Amino acid sequence: MAAFVELLGPKLLSRTGEVDTAAALSDKTIGLYFSAHWCPPCRGFTPQLAKSYTSALQAKGLEIVFVSGDHNEESFRSYHGEMPWLALPFASRDKAAALNSKFEVAGIPTLILLSSDGTKITSEGRAMVGMDPAGEKFPWAGGGKIGVPQGMTKKFAEDKAKPFHVMGPIMEKSIAANSIPGLLELLVGVRLALSACGISILVKWLIVDGLWCLIATGVAYYFLKQNFGLQGSTDLQEYLIHKERDGTVDQDMEAKVETMNKKHTGMGSLSFGLLLAGIYLYRSTSDEGCNELPSYAVFYLLGLRIFMPCMVTCCSIPAIMKATMASNH
Repeated sequence: MAAFVELLGPKLLSRTGEVDTAAALSDKTIGLYFSAHWCPPCRGFTPQLAKSYTSALQAKGLEIVFVSGDHNEESFRSYHGEMPWLALPFASRDKAAALNSKFEVAGIPTLILLSSDGTKITSEGRAMVGMDPAGEKFPWAGGGKIGVPQGMTKKFAEDKAKPFHVMGPIMEKSIAANSIPGLLELLVGVRLALSACGISILVKWLIVDGLWCLIATGVAYYFLKQNFGLQGSTDLQEYLIHKERDGTVDQDMEAKVETMNKKHTGMGSLSFGLLLAGIYLYRSTSDEGCNELPSYAVFYLLGLRIFMPCMVTCCSIPAIMKATMASNH
């Protein structure tokens, strides 16, 4: 218990007062719960953790220590009053900072499990509580460096695949919206080519870029189906877990992922190159002997080409964040 006394200090707080650290944590699996009252996801997860703790995990030998990220002691005491476990005293801010640094806590809520000798079991305690609230696989050991235990691989993979099921339809709408500038470019380009202006270099760009946008939209939609179908499959997510945790490599799966990445990189690079070409031509070319319609058309359609993806991305962010948060419980 000397390790926990050094890590947490000689005294911890229960809801009724101080307790001796060594006695309270003797022969227990320890859960360090990094949380704060001001954090909405924390306030959502704390009742879930409390229910799992009181109904199953406490009886299985888990003792949780709340490591507060609250801004003042009043908030700390109020929030700790909702928890049926121990807490690091609010005054021990240096200990809290050291724990955050030692366990590389990147965000809250985070639940890190330690064995009775202080060895880290997993930093995926939050996900494990969500997937195994009754603690059937507790203490979720054997997860390697990514903290996913052998018995939880499939459930964890299914959870990681969920955002792709939500994001797929969003990305389909995004691709459809990005085809609008291409269609307009093609129509305007053809109209100008048939006018007195004829086929100038700017008109050629409008036609070529418009055609490419429409072709790229169709191809991107096809790739999207393949991409999200692959990334959203439990098989791939299970493979990625096995690869990172166990070091196993499947050459067929690696080839599928590599091919998928190359296709998207190539499509994106070509689309971006055509966009840059349009900007360059607009800034360096004048349609001598013709009116300024091609220049105006390229100017406004370039703006639309840049604006449309930005607008779609901004509108999609809330849904994507919600899906990601749901996968992290």
